[in-house]
This record gives sequence, structure tokens and C-alpha cells, in this order.
Amino acid sequence: MSKKDLFSFNKTQVAVIIFFLSAAALLYLCTKLFFYDEDIFVADPHNNFMSDLTRGSTVKLSFLSDNFFYKTSATGYHVTNVLLHLFNTIIATYTFRTLLKYVNPAQLKTDYTCYIFFLHFLLSPIHSEPLCYLLGRAGLIVTLFCTLALLFFLKANFSRLGLLIVSLLFFLLALFSYEISWTLPFIILAIAYYLKIRLTLKNKPVISYVAPYFILFALWFLIKIIFIDKLEITPYGNGVFLSPGILHLIKNCIVLFFRNFIPPFQSTAIFISLSVIAALLFIYFLFIMKNKNRHLFFFCLLIIGAWFLAYSPAVVFGINSHNSESERYIYFSSVFAIMFLAIVLSSVRNQKTMMVALPVAICIYTGFLFSTINDYINGGNFSKDYLKVLTEVNSSEKPIYLINQPSQYKGALLFRAYSNKKGSSQKNLYTINDYMHTLNSSNIQDYITLSKKEISKNDAISNVVVTSSDSILPVFPEFDFDRSNQFLLNSKTGDSVLLEKHNSIIIGLKPPSVYIFK
Repeated sequence: MSKKDLFSFNKTQVAVIIFFLSAAALLYLCTKLFFYDEDIFVADPHNNFMSDLTRGSTVKLSFLSDNFFYKTSATGYHVTNVLLHLFNTIIATYTFRTLLKYVNPAQLKTDYTCYIFFLHFLLSPIHSEPLCYLLGRAGLIVTLFCTLALLFFLKANFSRLGLLIVSLLFFLLALFSYEISWTLPFIILAIAYYLKIRLTLKNKPVISYVAPYFILFALWFLIKIIFIDKLEITPYGNGVFLSPGILHLIKNCIVLFFRNFIPPFQSTAIFISLSVIAALLFIYFLFIMKNKNRHLFFFCLLIIGAWFLAYSPAVVFGINSHNSESERYIYFSSVFAIMFLAIVLSSVRNQKTMMVALPVAICIYTGFLFSTINDYINGGNFSKDYLKVLTEVNSSEKPIYLINQPSQYKGALLFRAYSNKKGSSQKNLYTINDYMHTLNSSNIQDYITLSKKEISKNDAISNVVVTSSDSILPVFPEFDFDRSNQFLLNSKTGDSVLLEKHNSIIIGLKPPSVYIFK
């Protein structure tokens, strides 16, 4: 078989077949997903999260739109997330193809590179949270608008004012979606400077087509952040910008970089090892490009720069290397990360090796993605059983104290482990109270959480044990329960709460049982 025959298959037909098969599988799996703190938006879309439409306006309006069509059917909300991901895959691929027009066709096989990007972005395992968790929709929507803004900027080509205006409108929508959009003007500036050199343009048209993005952002920031939000930059408070040290920020930056294409692992050693291997391969590739193909080398530097800028607003918050939480932070930056990955893979000269390596890489990505989705499904099944226990607790018992409340299942985000009851935690999350109050509107109780625990067994809630409050210590030695001191419950992690003397109950999870202490 000749080299030409190796790539004689119709890549478009193969991509379309894989696209629709993946879409069918993802849409089917939507029916299996369930999480209590995301289904608040299904059962009660007008709760505290939804009340402030000045933050993430387009995202929250999409939830209200879903509620109009699907009411309390959670499946419809997940279908919207999947459709957004499928649409993003198409738009991002077309944007990449448009950007590649400025690379010499002799330097890179454009069709083949776009084909690799399309499959990897469609099936990337680091997209599991946006696909499986409704709050991940923020990443999906901001990526949609940012990518469209970038696409129309490229199409404007420093000569079509109408397309520039369309691009700016998409950027404005992105600003009302998620803070990840804040660095888009810098990404466009970097791309414009690259195009200026490639197209030998003068400064005037470049400045006139880039400056409006900075002006629009400045006006938006002035009106919304300063006057409307009263300088509260994030819903978590401005203190998050002061708390992390420089070493912590560097660590966050590095983990965010590699999490753009490496899925989470329970073992930190595995994640670090894969990251080191990837870093060495990328450095080797860039070294080869610098010596043999400087135009492609500078294009790769542009993509890496955009990659970093796209996730930089999340550096303060960081991301885990062992679970899928906060993957919405890197959904947009993964567009550029996978662009770079596609360039690296398509530059391999041995085509026979690529014909084997590419399907293997796609299968590995697919395996990780659907394995994580399966963990979300199993975690959802656990959520249903756990909530069933809470709803069946004697209604006269209140408040209810929860210890070892789970937060994830094998790395898949399950549900949050804190309530907004003062004294139980510094966190101010209200999810379990909101949801349980929705289920039991006639019986308002306070749910106070202490500690959190990862669930890793399918039979985590196979039986329920009802016992006396005096027996809590031997079952949960990590907690101190002192009846002589006003019913004080302390955890060794620092959380503590003063129990009510009457009508209180403690629910503790220790797989495979749920313990109810009265």
C-alpha cells in the first residue's frame, strides 16, 4: 500500500459517522444522569443561584428556557448540555480550519489536522463535567460565544466592518456568560499580531480591528463590575485573589495546563508522570519545528499562548488532578490545547505509525470519557438512594446533621458537601437545604454538614442502620461526640457544631451503610 493510499479514505464520512454515533450515545446516557445539587435548577429554577441574573446571565437564562420546555424533567437540561458540546465541536473545528489558512499548506495537512482535532475535541475525557453536570454549562456557553467571536474576527480579515461588529456582539454575550471570557481580547491581540506579520499588514487596520474588544471590555467592566456588582469580582468574594501564595499559583497554572488534555487520575503520581512525558514530547516537537519549520514553530507558540490566556482567569481557583470538578474552567482553553495536540500528531512523518496510533489515541480518549460518564451515572444512583434515606427520616427530627457526606464518586463530581448553616463550615453553599426543602415543602428542616467523603463502592448505601447517638464514636472515630458538653460534635478536620438538645438527628455515611443516630 502506498503512502497516498493510507489516507485515501473519506475523512469527512468517517468523522460524520463517529459524530452521530457519539451524539446518540451521549444523548442516551443523558437519561441516566441525576445529581441533587444540579437538579435544584430543574425543581426550583428561581432559587438563590438564579436570583442574581447579573452574573452568568446567558447561562441562567438558558436554565430558565429549559425549565419552560422541560419543567422538572432533568433529562432535557442534560440534552441541552450535550447539544451545546456537539455544536461547539463543529464551530471550533471550522474556526481551526479558518486559522490554518494562514499556515503554508505545504507545512501542514490542513484537512488531516482538522480531522484529528475534531475527533479529539468531540471525545475528550476532560469534557466530562460540562457534559454530565449542569453547572458545567457555563463553560459550554462561554466557549460557544468566544469561539464565534474569534471566528468572525478571522472572517472580518481587517476589512469587513460588519463581521467585526458581529464578533463584538458575540464577545459581549461571552462577557455575560463566564469570567473565562475576560482574556479573549488578549487572545485576539496575539492572533492579530501573528496575522499582521504573516500578511505584512500596516499597524492602522490591525489596531482599529483589535482596540474595540478592549474598549468593549473596559466599558462592560466599568458598568457591571464597578457600578452593578459594587467591585465584587467573583461570587466567591474578592478574598480569593489574596489568599493563594505565589507557589500555589504556579502549581495551579501547571495543573491547569496539563488538565487541558490529560484526564484526572486518583493517583497523583500517574498524573505527574503523564504530564512530564507530555511536556518532554512537546518540547522535543517545538525544538524540531524551530530548526526545520520556523513558520509552523511560531504558529504553535501562538496556539500555546492562546491556550494559556484562555485558562488564566481560573489560575487563582485551580483545578483538581484527581476528579472532574471545575473542568468547566478549561473547556474553552481545551480548544487551543487540542489544536496544538492535533498539530503535533499530524506532523508525525511515519504515516503507517499514525494509522495505528491515531485510532488507539481516539479509543483511549473515548474509553476515559465514557468511563467517567459511567461513574457519574453510578454516583447519581447513589444520590437517589441517599436522598431517599433523608426523606424517610422522622419529620419531627430537626435539624439533621450530616457527617461524611460524599462529594464525588471515583473522581466524578457527585454533589457538594456543605450547607449554609453558620457554625458547620466556612463555605456558604446551600444546595442540600434548597433541594430537600423543595422535596419536603411542608416540612422545612435545616441540614448541617460536617466533613466530606469520596464514595468508591457501588453498594455504598446497601443498608441503613438506626442506632443511638451514644454509639457514634466507635462508628466514626474521626468525630468527637460529647453529650456532657451541650451535645458538641467535633471533627478532627476543624469543623464543629453545637447540637440541638431536642429533636435532633445525625446521619453518617460509612460504606456500605448509612447510620442514623438518634
